Amino acid sequence: MVDNVPVSALDASPGIVLVMVTRFYPRERMFIVPYGEQKRLYVQPSRKVSISSWDYTSPAQMQHAYDLGRADGDDLLERLPRLLETASHIA
Repeated sequence: MVDNVPVSALDASPGIVLVMVTRFYPRERMFIVPYGEQKRLYVQPSRKVSISSWDYTSPAQMQHAYDLGRADGDDLLERLPRLLETASHIA
């Protein structure tokens, strides 16, 4: 497991499930884990997010986190066709 994401709460429906984690880990940023008839696409931030979810007193850090999310989202959209192609070949 890469994060304390409650993936155990997912139903067993087959398909691709996007799991977005909020912490940065020293491993591939996007990877697929087969689980039953699901393929779970894990995506983590490209670097450590500099603000916690409860620290709303730092507007500059909030903007930094927002900008990081936008850039990482754009990167995911660019990589998504290749990721889905890879997922189609995983048993």
